[in-house]
Amino acid sequence: NEVKITQELIKLSFDNALDVFRHLKLSGVNSLGFYPLNKGFLKEFEEKFQNKLTYHPVFILCKNDIK
Repeated sequence: NEVKITQELIKLSFDNALDVFRHLKLSGVNSLGFYPLNKGFLKEFEEKFQNKLTYHPVFILCKNDIK
C-alpha cells in the first residue's frame, strides 16, 4: 500500500479585478452568487488583493496493491 501527498501554490496575476472574476467564472467557481460586480466593489477588490489569485491544490494518490 502506498499514499503520496503533494501540493503546490499556483499564483496568478491579472490586469484588473474584472479579469479575476472572469477567470473564476470560466473555471466554474461561483462563490459570489448574485452579488453585483459594480465599480465600487471592483475598486475595493483591486485595493485589497492587487488582482492576484492563488490556488493551493493538494494531490493525494492512494495505491492499494491487491494480489
